[in-house]
Amino acid sequence: MLPPCLGRRDLITRARRDLAVDRLVSLVGPQGVGKTLLARHTVAGRGSVAWVTVAPGSTIEDIVADSLAVLDPDTAPGDTASFALKRALDDGEHVLVLDGLDESSPRALDELVTSLLATTSDARFVLTTTRPLAIGGAQLRVPPLPVPRAGQPLDGPAVELFVSRLAAAGGDLVDLDRDERVVRALLDASGGLPLLIEQFAVQAALAGLDAVVPEDTLGGVVAASYAMVNPLSQKAYRLIGVLPAPVGVDVVAHLLDTRRAVAIGAVALLERHGLVELGSDERVGMLAPVRLHARELACACRRGRARRGRPDPLGRRDVAGQRSGWLG
Repeated sequence: MLPPCLGRRDLITRARRDLAVDRLVSLVGPQGVGKTLLARHTVAGRGSVAWVTVAPGSTIEDIVADSLAVLDPDTAPGDTASFALKRALDDGEHVLVLDGLDESSPRALDELVTSLLATTSDARFVLTTTRPLAIGGAQLRVPPLPVPRAGQPLDGPAVELFVSRLAAAGGDLVDLDRDERVVRALLDASGGLPLLIEQFAVQAALAGLDAVVPEDTLGGVVAASYAMVNPLSQKAYRLIGVLPAPVGVDVVAHLLDTRRAVAIGAVALLERHGLVELGSDERVGMLAPVRLHARELACACRRGRARRGRPDPLGRRDVAGQRSGWLG
């Protein structure tokens, strides 16, 4: 079951309508604004959805290969990757979601999507991106949630998200009259970004409302949550962050060189802190801003290991963010 997308009812309705008419919807907004959840609600109920998480620095070849891996089409000898993708998308009413496009994504992606639209009949596309794309279709801006200003009632979707996420993480129910000053300070620091609001709420549930430091950057807030988990979960977090796509718990156990039950515990702790997501297929993934922080930590650890002359647990190509060879 999808978590609610608070304050986005009109956007969801418009995105679904545009997808039916235009076949292409781009959700544009800053990191942490909730584009991924909005995309999930947009395609919810559609029969065939191919979801591709685009890693930072991915090439066109990476994106096409990941799309084919999700679609798993029948290919004929001599098929090029792009031709196989077009045929797979036209074989049924598929929706291809490319989630996590940013400034590092290849500019040629605009041409690829335009070509796919022109050479398929029924396929539809949903993109989440931090930058506007030079393509057609509907481009919807996803703004931050409105935060109550001084003098306004402490109410609205930002407040509802904070209170519900804190309760879901095991915290006590917030007394908005008693804790108004602290809640307002945290919401102001979040800038209305749902990811920051959720991170503040989880930290408040685990450490207490007064113990939360109202960082105003995504990296700072995610780093604070990372510091609250144990070393094994921190290692799992860094390893998951450099993988090209969501993976099952068995893969996490393999990377940690530990038993499946232990890996499940490490992942559960990360999920409780809002650092990973478990999909309906029980695979472990990350939102793009969190993944960026995890990759930065992984690269820093790799450099430290290199200075100490110790081997990299994933290999140089993986930690650099390239496609993982042993994963195919």
